[in-house]
Amino acid sequence: MQNDGSEGIDTVAERGRTGRPLVFVLLAVLLACAAWMVLRNGAAENGVEAFRTGRLAEAERIFLDRSKDPADVTARLYLARIYRRDGRHEEAAAVLREAAEHAPDDADVRRELGYLFLDLRQPALAIEQFRRAREQAPEEPLNWIGLIRALRAVGNPEAEAWVRRAPPEVADAIRAAERNDAARGPS
Repeated sequence: MQNDGSEGIDTVAERGRTGRPLVFVLLAVLLACAAWMVLRNGAAENGVEAFRTGRLAEAERIFLDRSKDPADVTARLYLARIYRRDGRHEEAAAVLREAAEHAPDDADVRRELGYLFLDLRQPALAIEQFRRAREQAPEEPLNWIGLIRALRAVGNPEAEAWVRRAPPEVADAIRAAERNDAARGPS
């Protein structure tokens, strides 16, 4: 009997049929994961929009839900911002501690910690946070502004050197704030 190789075709075809359901299952899992990611990112965008438009209760609900994921530093940052606005400094400190544990070198976390320390009238502690934030993200004006505010709050003459070294938009923002403060008079 001559072997023309055709008996191997049936075996390959059978294996292909049994492997197809596995491919479909894997494809379904991948699509489900992709859909979950899109929905999750949409929720984050909704939370940011709610925060920016002052709907803080809605933003808090969204970010509390997202903060169940320990790696979601953004949710913790927005929760801290909400808590700071509400004067809930203990809660802000708690979520920022968690964020710093998961992302110790994140400039946004360091900056938010700096602003929390300024809120708590602890500018000396804020300086280190703003320095770290500025080192990690020197292009971010809020890092420069926070550092200069904290240095000025402790009466450090180094603040004026930072104003001179700052990007033009930072120096302009600081001068504009000073003009506003002067126009308002003593508080």
